[in-house]
Amino acid sequence: MDKTCPSCGPPSAGRFCSHCGAVLGVVAGASVSTRAAPNLGDKAKAISYAHAVPAGFVVWVNSYPGPSHSGWSPTAPLTAQLFDKNTDVRLASGLEAQYIVAEAQGVSAANIDFVNSRRAVGGQAPLTATATASEYLDAPRGQRRRDFFLDGHRLGDLRRYKKLYAVDQFPTGQHPVAQWGNYDLGTCCVPSLAERLGNPAY
Repeated sequence: MDKTCPSCGPPSAGRFCSHCGAVLGVVAGASVSTRAAPNLGDKAKAISYAHAVPAGFVVWVNSYPGPSHSGWSPTAPLTAQLFDKNTDVRLASGLEAQYIVAEAQGVSAANIDFVNSRRAVGGQAPLTATATASEYLDAPRGQRRRDFFLDGHRLGDLRRYKKLYAVDQFPTGQHPVAQWGNYDLGTCCVPSLAERLGNPAY
């Protein structure tokens, strides 16, 4: 059955728009829009879109593997969680929508409960109800990076934190791989050589 693209309009078959690549379906489109709205600083839209995404919703794609893949466990040893190039990776989810609500709305009893439910997964101490606004926002930032490790969210998150909250969490200093030298000041992906040479508009 054809679905109308939430971004550009034309109907397409399958999970993705054949014109712009957007995820299709009402819930899927809302989930992707939920991510775009906070990056643009529109908290009201982010909250509205996020509420349309069911808590259990998830879209998987076959991409670069990481611990947000379909077989990951927060408690099993890494040696028991081997994955390969055919492993599915989470593209969008109800869990992400809940994180976006927690960030956009700020401190509330429900949001503290959500953040603490995620902290409990890794055995971390709960955030208290007396947490300041700054302490509260720091908690979902830290927890979000754990829940979405290596699934493509981190760069967008870092850029949003710096732009909207003046919080710079980009790594600095010596890279863990010594021969790579120090981190640079860039805040975007470095284009590949193929892109630089093959794109006439670069």
